[in-house]
Amino acid sequence: MVLRFLKTNQIVHLVLIPLAGILLWLPGLIHPKTFNFFTGEAAMPLYRITGAYLIKFPFLSAFAGLIVAVLSAFLINQISTRFQFLRSRSGLPGIIYLLTVSAFPSMHTLHPVHMASLFVFLALISIFDTYHHSNTIPDTFNAAFFLSVGSLFYFPTIFLFPITWISIAVLQKGDNWRLLFIPLVGFAVPWFIAGSVYYLNDMLPQLFSVVQENIHTANINIINTLSFQILSGLFIFLAVLGSSSILSRYDVKKISSRKYFIIFYWMVAFLVVSILFSRSVGIEAIILLAIPFSYFIAHFFIFAKNRFWPELLFYLFLGTIATVMIIG
Repeated sequence: MVLRFLKTNQIVHLVLIPLAGILLWLPGLIHPKTFNFFTGEAAMPLYRITGAYLIKFPFLSAFAGLIVAVLSAFLINQISTRFQFLRSRSGLPGIIYLLTVSAFPSMHTLHPVHMASLFVFLALISIFDTYHHSNTIPDTFNAAFFLSVGSLFYFPTIFLFPITWISIAVLQKGDNWRLLFIPLVGFAVPWFIAGSVYYLNDMLPQLFSVVQENIHTANINIINTLSFQILSGLFIFLAVLGSSSILSRYDVKKISSRKYFIIFYWMVAFLVVSILFSRSVGIEAIILLAIPFSYFIAHFFIFAKNRFWPELLFYLFLGTIATVMIIG
């Protein structure tokens, strides 16, 4: 019953998403906590001049994080509606995303990854806009530019940069080899500006030091706890079911939808690489993984023919979220 309601595209979702966000983040708003950043994590150039100032004000940091999470949930639904790869106008992807990013109380703050996720959404919009467009250079440049800006908030966003090249091969027509250099230019511009500002203020060695810390520092957090592993296991299981659902309907999908999902799978692959090979990537990676996974899981729930098992799994998902939040 709950799942059937959430699958619909009703105006009530405009109220439901913010309300759900407030309820999920309420403990963090009432009893805000300071996030335990590792050295350099909160010192990336753009986060340093935005969210880092809120570290001393836990409530404001939690409230700002909530606003970004709710906005991200709306962007999830907006992308789904605009590019129609689910072929169903539903608010479910945004709800799944919001539930996932709200599961861990320690992330109820304006973490750099929340800020970076906004620019990942903008990058995805630019990437998808290149499909069947005659002039793809501006959108390709913008995609790399937005990912670069995201990495100035949350450094591991840099692992997503290769999807700009993947998108050229998957979504764009023609064989203009010059396009391969456009992402490099787009990605270099924000970092060049940041480097110039640090240089003019005699702080360039500090920028190098911050980048080095974000590469080599071991991120010790709750990633090894039972609650994280249970939720991650269920999340991955539902994403696998969603992938099976996508493959079962692959032949009836529009060509554009197939290509968009290919981009999402590459996105998952690069994020998994970052988790496996970057010591600084921790629990916050689930925020970025939740972007493609929300669409996979929503696809399963929307197109499942059997009503009983999807409802049961959704209730299990809700129960797991609640349990993880209670355990903390």
